[in-house]
Amino acid sequence: MAKATARGPKRGSERTRAKVAAQRAAQQRQERRRRMLTSVAGIVVIVLAIGGLVGYYLAQHKKSAGVSTAAASLVAQVTGIPASVLTSVGDGGGLVTNHPKHIVNGASLTANGKPEVVYIGAEYCPYCAAERWAMVNALSRFGTFTNLHTTRSAVNDGNIATFTFYQSTYSSPYVAFTPTETRTNQLSGGTYATLQTPSKALAQLLTRYDGPPYVPVNEAGGIPFVDIANRYVVDGSSYVPTTLGQLSWTQIAGDLANPSSPVTKGIVGAANELTAAICTATQDLPTDVCAAPGVLAATRHLG
Repeated sequence: MAKATARGPKRGSERTRAKVAAQRAAQQRQERRRRMLTSVAGIVVIVLAIGGLVGYYLAQHKKSAGVSTAAASLVAQVTGIPASVLTSVGDGGGLVTNHPKHIVNGASLTANGKPEVVYIGAEYCPYCAAERWAMVNALSRFGTFTNLHTTRSAVNDGNIATFTFYQSTYSSPYVAFTPTETRTNQLSGGTYATLQTPSKALAQLLTRYDGPPYVPVNEAGGIPFVDIANRYVVDGSSYVPTTLGQLSWTQIAGDLANPSSPVTKGIVGAANELTAAICTATQDLPTDVCAAPGVLAATRHLG
């Protein structure tokens, strides 16, 4: 009995120690699992927070810029107006009232060895909104736009459907295009939020040619400002912005197949004049563009 009694407590102690060890191991496993879940949860929270911030930034930026991707069919309609319409519209039949002004003895303006067309405008501006339709069509005759987006002029400034050149690209073997959209169409602190800042060289062009004798003194510094290779300058819209009224993008683009429409006469007439001015810098290349009847008809307004 004594031996049995002696052995009894020893085996019980071993069982107790084993039980305690098992409990500790289980607790450690639970602790490791808790820490792992806590770490994973923390990572998920961080990822979601970063994703939310990125999403918020992109949404705010998109809102501030007032842009949405233009449908390919819309761009195709504007850049692919039938030649018969371009010919029929000619100089716009009186709808184009602001013609390119000839720059006398202007120093050659080039970029990458090609004549450079400079545009300075803003997304809130209704005059810029009207002029962009004509510019997109005219420049598409010499090259190709990609990543064009749609926007509107400011709600309290015409709310005109148009394009924006912000973040777009343009390629051409004949001409270079340098656009700057200085402000969005969204108010921020009583003024429209800054979008892009003209380079020093562009600011100098604005100072030199966006005033007398090319622009009346009371309109100096206005936008849109278009400099065509320092040969011609356009200040303001070529036609009255109200011509576009409250038409949608698809309505404006759809009208461009009708040469009798005031919308078409304004946009295409202005585009023909811009094309004629660009042709003076490209040495009338490409020939099929610069010798087109509608363009030739518009040259009488180049001065």
